[in-house]
Amino acid sequence: MDPFTVSAATLGLALVAKTVKTNLDQWEKDRSLPEALAVQDGETPLPVVAVHVHRVDLAPEFQGESLKIRIKYGAQGEDLRCDTARFSPELQEQARVSRSGHSQLDSHAFMEINSTCLFLLSSDVKPVMRIAVRKAGFKRCNVAKASFSLPHSSERCVLQLPLSGPCEEELGKVSITYEVLAVPPRDLAKRFDLVCAERQKGAYLISGAAPTLEGDSVEESSDTQ
Repeated sequence: MDPFTVSAATLGLALVAKTVKTNLDQWEKDRSLPEALAVQDGETPLPVVAVHVHRVDLAPEFQGESLKIRIKYGAQGEDLRCDTARFSPELQEQARVSRSGHSQLDSHAFMEINSTCLFLLSSDVKPVMRIAVRKAGFKRCNVAKASFSLPHSSERCVLQLPLSGPCEEELGKVSITYEVLAVPPRDLAKRFDLVCAERQKGAYLISGAAPTLEGDSVEESSDTQ
């Protein structure tokens, strides 16, 4: 299966056919998924934003660097974030043909991430995701960043986002899948226990593939668009 089209089914968040309406106002008081799960234990579905990070490609100078990816939900100042595990990109070389017709080697650093960040969808939070590649360790700093607005449609979106450096120079790209699901809190909590999901500040992290959990796609109401 193409890693760029891996669905949420491989993450324990399978999409089922029917669409349900979810009243987002019900969850506005709970701005984070950990907060919502702490107080909700019923069958009323929670609207969950799932952002699966497939792969990151970077300039060759990042080979061997200790890095991680941070995803933030909302505008600057919102404290809803999720960090992947540390990784060190490997060098990959590919042959390409130059404009003059000569064969050349094109090298870049890459890493398959295959991690999912899950947030509570809220109409009280600006619908934007901000992605940063950060140096891990004592001196943490962003080395590249990207962002995208959450679409009004709840359909699964596969994106390749350019990563920009501090001077807005292009340093690579990150490949992600985004979708919104409605999952009953009990089912979500059980699945998190099963796959050892990591609770973070405002989100949960699932690393790697996981067994299937059925959830419904969310048809967002017009007042949240």
